[in-house]
Amino acid sequence: MNLYLHILQLEGYQWKHFLTWVFGHLWIRKLGNKKPLVWTSKAIFLYYTAFVLTCLLPLLVFLISQNITYTGLTFVILFLQPYIPLLFSLALIKPFEIWNKTKTIQDTRRKVDSLPNLQVIGITGSFGKTSVKEFLYQILRTKYKVLKTPESYNTVFGISKVVELELDNSYDFFICEMGAYQRGEIAELAHMVRPKYGILTGIAQQHLERFGSIENIISGKFELIEALPQDGFAVLNIDSTPVKNSLKKVSVPFWGYGQDEKAEVRVEKVKLSIDGSRFVLVTPSGKLNLHTKLAGFSAIQNIAGAVAMALHLGVLPKKIVRTVASLEPVPARLEIIKQGELTILNDSFNSNPEGFREALETASLIKSKFKVLITPGIVDLGASNQEIHKGLGKLAAGVFDLVILVTDSGRTRGLESGLLAAKFEKEKIVFVKTLNDAMQLLREKAKLGTLVLLENDLPDNY
Repeated sequence: MNLYLHILQLEGYQWKHFLTWVFGHLWIRKLGNKKPLVWTSKAIFLYYTAFVLTCLLPLLVFLISQNITYTGLTFVILFLQPYIPLLFSLALIKPFEIWNKTKTIQDTRRKVDSLPNLQVIGITGSFGKTSVKEFLYQILRTKYKVLKTPESYNTVFGISKVVELELDNSYDFFICEMGAYQRGEIAELAHMVRPKYGILTGIAQQHLERFGSIENIISGKFELIEALPQDGFAVLNIDSTPVKNSLKKVSVPFWGYGQDEKAEVRVEKVKLSIDGSRFVLVTPSGKLNLHTKLAGFSAIQNIAGAVAMALHLGVLPKKIVRTVASLEPVPARLEIIKQGELTILNDSFNSNPEGFREALETASLIKSKFKVLITPGIVDLGASNQEIHKGLGKLAAGVFDLVILVTDSGRTRGLESGLLAAKFEKEKIVFVKTLNDAMQLLREKAKLGTLVLLENDLPDNY
């Protein structure tokens, strides 16, 4: 029972994805422990309800059939396949969940509406949300009192908890990260917190399997921008092709950011190194010469988005320059870690195709005698899985001396296919079962000055 409850929780209590996992892993009875089962009130309810149903359903069968064989068979099936009573339990709790979610949204909106001096900034996108949120928070707090959602709190119940427990009228701004797996979820969050400002960090094929199509992803992410009031303001990453091609959806004033020549906040003269980056931002307030300790172009792009909103909200350029120089990396987002003879580019949080490519480019720019890629690939790519991974494999072939692929899956086989197509030596491609196995192999193969790109780390349900 614990195994299936754990998977159900990891799948966000979505029964379709849960059943997909169940039928794809019928003989697995044990998981790793990357993220243990969290005994929330919902998990406890589902567990005990499923246990009771396992006992009551056979009794119901006996009362109806008066047949001991049918009764015993029902009990054996429920006992050996505990995902069945768990699904019944999930169905039983659904009406309460709908009521509770509706009430939570109403209570949260009422709280936000009761704070007349508060202005809400919503941030969404397929990638970069948390980084832009953290950078914007650091910049805005040089002038204003600011509250942000912590870590990756980006759902109805996560955001509502922050509003209920921390938000009051002393704050000038509330920065709210917004996540979604399907259309309508961003609109729901926007209805709840009523943002006046919005940042769209970019759109990629992340969670394509859950959204169903790239068109649905675009529509879902733009729900934030479409929810802004007429006196609102948006900041958009127009280096992201799906965003640039959908600007007709924007009915409020906006600035674009990125390297695109039409960007109001334009990135120029980029110089990347393992010790940080230097670049110029051409803005409506003039040119800003910036230096950051962060590595990789994705960090520069995220800084540009945060700076664009901060400039619009009146933060002085000189304060922005000082703050950008002191920004710390968000953990596991191209974070540079020095471990003895190793330099690790830790990009293990929630990979996507664009982020993977950016990480490969960053690794290619860093001088090292021996470069290693460790990755399990990217999840939720749907029908594009093989094509995307093969393309990434081809790019990786020109950068690395050793590739360690975690798990034998369609994702890693796609990467292998791309590597081999680019004439990468087969003996330099190694498959391992777990990340721990990969790190052990790395310790055996590492040389002085080795650079390691750790790209993505999967939860136990993958």
